[in-house]
Amino acid sequence: MTTKRKIAVVELLLFIGILAWVFWPRSFERAMDYDFSWDQVTQVTATMEAGSETAEVTLTPGEAEFEEFQAILDEQKFLIAGIGETDTVRENKLGCITTLFFETEAADHTIVFSGDQMMDFACTAAEKGRTLQSVEGLPFQERLLAFLWNVELSEEPAA
Repeated sequence: MTTKRKIAVVELLLFIGILAWVFWPRSFERAMDYDFSWDQVTQVTATMEAGSETAEVTLTPGEAEFEEFQAILDEQKFLIAGIGETDTVRENKLGCITTLFFETEAADHTIVFSGDQMMDFACTAAEKGRTLQSVEGLPFQERLLAFLWNVELSEEPAA
């Protein structure tokens, strides 16, 4: 094999490797990036907006609900769909727009989803957000939203 061919093969392998790295599904922590770590999360606030009604749930590490919430996110894999602006108008297939606000020791992280194929991730420490897609898609978002509504209902005081 000539030197030119060897160089071309190496370049092709590097290109394939870079594509695989960019488009390979990631765990939740890796998808969040920006030095996100579950160990640094001090609180998660979920706001669900369905029409004119708004509900809010607060999850704190050490609580059973927090552990279940973390498990739902950790069992899912995410693909990077874009990096940059995340102000795109998303289709509301869930009938609800959900914002997850992760307070951490270092920076705050936000995820917004509505049942659209993409979910918008942002971090206060980064200048740009990212758009991610869960491998499971809509069923994942439905499961996460159902969990949050269930927690919200269990927190309501009895009448």
